[in-house]
Amino acid sequence: MSNKPYLHCGGIHASHNDVCLVQTPASTQTHVPIEHNVFVDEVNDALVESGLTITDTNYGLNHEGNDLFALFQVEKTNEAGNTLFQNVVGLRNSHIKHFSAGLVAGSRVFVCDNLAFSGEIKMNRKHTAHIMRDLPNLVRHMVSQLNDKWKFQEMRYSAYEATPVDQEQAIEVIGETVWENILPGSKFTAVRDEYLNPSHEEFEPRNAWSLFNAFTEVAKSSPRQLPERTIGFHTIMDKFAQEELDRLENEMAPLVLDNVVDAEIIERDPLTGAQLRDVYPADYNND
Repeated sequence: MSNKPYLHCGGIHASHNDVCLVQTPASTQTHVPIEHNVFVDEVNDALVESGLTITDTNYGLNHEGNDLFALFQVEKTNEAGNTLFQNVVGLRNSHIKHFSAGLVAGSRVFVCDNLAFSGEIKMNRKHTAHIMRDLPNLVRHMVSQLNDKWKFQEMRYSAYEATPVDQEQAIEVIGETVWENILPGSKFTAVRDEYLNPSHEEFEPRNAWSLFNAFTEVAKSSPRQLPERTIGFHTIMDKFAQEELDRLENEMAPLVLDNVVDAEIIERDPLTGAQLRDVYPADYNND
């Protein structure tokens, strides 16, 4: 994960104090610029309030300070202080109509002064009337989604643990991963043996969680292929544990945005970058 905005089109790295010193132009009937530091503080407060820890922050400015780019590196820890996940949140804001006030977040985030702006979750809000009414709600909604991605992973593993797998089912599932070209055929026996005789005591229960860990234990021998194969394993195991996943997912209350205008929030696949869904649909064009 990069922890700095990529600046190669005239932008310069800046301090928080530099950001605070930038003057904000006056509003017009159609364009309502917001102070860079107000947007930064809004994001900072939302991250902290949600239980995330900000471990690093970096800023960039361009066009005499009128364009702001920022990256927050964040992590979630448990009560024992162990890191549960790490993500990056990117921010940008323009006083001169180059782009909307925007946020991106996820494990793969790219913020550049050539206007490239990508992440697994993306939010934009035009600089129009009521932006300061809508922005806090949008920011907190998006930060909640970031936490929900971790909650979904936790929910997924709970579903795996609650889904029993007998020996015949395990062999069938392993065979499906080979058939789908997720697992090389040469690894079939190794995964089967790891499931039947796990290397770690905590994976002795006969369930989907233990089977998933048999896959990942064997896949560790090919670290370069591990991320893509893990996604494939999840696809197969999610289908196997679908009933329990559906039950747990139905217990998660959906977030609702009310009375927000001129905004969008979208999610993208972390591996391919393909758009998955509009979280907040809108008839939206950039500033």
